[in-house]
Amino acid sequence: MDPGNIKFTNRRHFVALVSAVILLVVSIGIYTNRGNNYELPKPSNTHVSVVTNPYALLYWMPQNIYDFTLDRINDYLEQNNASGSILTVVDNNVMVGNYGSFSFELQAQPGKEIYKVVETTENIGGILSYSVTVNGKLQSAVPLSNSNGTSFTDFGNLVSAGVSAAQVNELQAVLLKFAPLAKNIAVDTSRLTSRARDAQGLYAANFGITIDSTYYMATLKYSGLTVIELSLNSSQNKPVFDSGLIDSSR
Repeated sequence: MDPGNIKFTNRRHFVALVSAVILLVVSIGIYTNRGNNYELPKPSNTHVSVVTNPYALLYWMPQNIYDFTLDRINDYLEQNNASGSILTVVDNNVMVGNYGSFSFELQAQPGKEIYKVVETTENIGGILSYSVTVNGKLQSAVPLSNSNGTSFTDFGNLVSAGVSAAQVNELQAVLLKFAPLAKNIAVDTSRLTSRARDAQGLYAANFGITIDSTYYMATLKYSGLTVIELSLNSSQNKPVFDSGLIDSSR
């Protein structure tokens, strides 16, 4: 046998062995990183808190529901002047309900307060609706104020009634176009009525809206997750506004 061929064969085996060792080390590193050092998700602009063990929630929740839930938790903390810049899921424990709900407790640092959180996802006539309660209090699906200083009250009740968070956002934007100088806009769903899909495939919800001191009867038509049309009638039942059909996804 030619000694040159023997030398070449050994070198080839050596290179293959080194490559296999490198691949094994990299694989172990990737597995360790995934198992023990879960990368914190990038928070949205409204986030003020950091969850130290997000993997406890993300094991069950899609990223978009996690983000939505954390936004609502921060709404609660801001509204109640509560502490919680650092939050930890207690015992990494998340209770999963039968109908798309997640229950867990968060411990705040500093302060050691405990917040009981329930996130619920509902499918109402093909429309997905998300809601979050913190310590038993339903949180609005959208920020409670905007850059103009307008405050929004009880809009979270529309989410519980089947309107998506995106549609509630769009509803607020439409109301600000109708009343850009309003200081407070409040939803009254105590006598809310709803109708099934019409010929256009739109659901409808009827409820009251008070803009500052003026009361209106509102009809909100909606479809999917992003389509709405808002009509307002005066207390004398005279039409005063119609937004036309709006799709915020376009």
